[in-house]
Amino acid sequence: NALLASLWRMAGFDLALLGWLVSGLCAVALTIFGAASLRTFGCAVGVLPIAIAVDFGHEHLGAVSTEPIGFATGLIAAAFLLRTARKPTLPGYAMGLFALGLAFFLRAGAMFVLPFLLLWPFLLFSTRRGQWQAVILGVFALAVVALVHIAVSRTLTPDSPSFVNAPKSWYAIIAMGDEVRGLRADRPVRKEARWLQIFDDHPGLRDRPIAVQGRRFIEILTENALDRPLSILVGVGVEYADQIGRAGLFRFIDNKAIRTVAFLLFVIGSIVATWRWRRDSLSALLLCVGAGIFLSIPFLHGGENRVHAATIGLMGALAALSVHGMLGRWQLSEPLEDARLPSLPPAIMASAVMILVLVGAFSLAGSLPKAVAYCGAAGHKAIWRAGSSVAVSRPSLGWNGLSFRGGAAVKAAIHGWQAIAERSGAFFYAPIDGDMIRRANTDLIAAIVPGALVLTVDLVSGALRRQWVAGEKINHDGTLCLNDEAS
Repeated sequence: NALLASLWRMAGFDLALLGWLVSGLCAVALTIFGAASLRTFGCAVGVLPIAIAVDFGHEHLGAVSTEPIGFATGLIAAAFLLRTARKPTLPGYAMGLFALGLAFFLRAGAMFVLPFLLLWPFLLFSTRRGQWQAVILGVFALAVVALVHIAVSRTLTPDSPSFVNAPKSWYAIIAMGDEVRGLRADRPVRKEARWLQIFDDHPGLRDRPIAVQGRRFIEILTENALDRPLSILVGVGVEYADQIGRAGLFRFIDNKAIRTVAFLLFVIGSIVATWRWRRDSLSALLLCVGAGIFLSIPFLHGGENRVHAATIGLMGALAALSVHGMLGRWQLSEPLEDARLPSLPPAIMASAVMILVLVGAFSLAGSLPKAVAYCGAAGHKAIWRAGSSVAVSRPSLGWNGLSFRGGAAVKAAIHGWQAIAERSGAFFYAPIDGDMIRRANTDLIAAIVPGALVLTVDLVSGALRRQWVAGEKINHDGTLCLNDEAS
């Protein structure tokens, strides 16, 4: 949130421009990662991790969320680690762990990769002294990221627990196990967005303060885990069947045939890494990555592929290792010549991300203009900027502050919403699963027309309503006056 706050302030609180900044961050990171991939695997094979990363980025670019920034920072970490595998250095290893730790704090994912990477120096460096120096530097790098996270969290959200989605997702594992065991015949289990299952099973929990919610999540998880430990094991099996048995790790690839091929290459690459981990540092690196991802699967968030944002580059590298191993004898002995310069761009990029986090946490308070417009007794103000959409619901309802009833009616409203947005230049994020979200997130709209797209929810019927407010109705202080009739 601090990073997004920094970028949004740089964009003058223009949500469309923020989308472009985040996309530019991903583009630069992908370029740096692409260079590292080509140098590691050669031109013929190095395009495979790039293609996998591009496909994942296409799925999420345009969303103002944690996925794109975790994705970009994870690509920087992958570039550091791949270069370190080719030319082991203590600074390269430490910066790789620093960037990957930062990526996981920006977008939580398969965090068991980190402890496995602390074992990698014992296979990477030849001397005992170098091995322990690397481990100490790696721990220090991760500690710096963790301390910054604690400081930022306490500054911005002192009442909100960190990683609040984790216990909710782990509760969903128990719920899936209960379903398989026939213990939930009267209560369905969500197939998507499983971290919301705890709210379905405990009505009223959503209305409690955030700090209270965090404590209740852990209490509910502990009570259910102690009461039905067998459901945990069954639920873990369901999660592995989804991520491994049905190639869910690569679900972001829409074409099923290509998805299957990518997953098979990932599996073969894992086998190659297991077979060759003593022979070369690259295989040792990717074995640590694969083991960390595999063991993290039961702890990830609700069966969705976006949790792998921080490790997409390394997953692509594992897939490339399979082809690289098979075609190695036909490739040049030196894939691409290294230069001193490749270590500089990722270092600048990782440092810039950390600086933006700190700026967002400690330097942006009070940067919003003070609203002076008077909207009357029946009205209320909403901050607005060109290119931004305003979602209004009093009180907040459901997921993302919106509540919908009737899928067909919602899709019809979203189609109309998108048509208005395309004409007006408004930038929006649609809280609807499936193709509508994909289309909304990947269509960045450049044109900006004065005015605002206001989305409201009928508190009785739950229906979504949309209203375009012309530019002349926007106050001089950059606010909109919305009255009870409009909302």
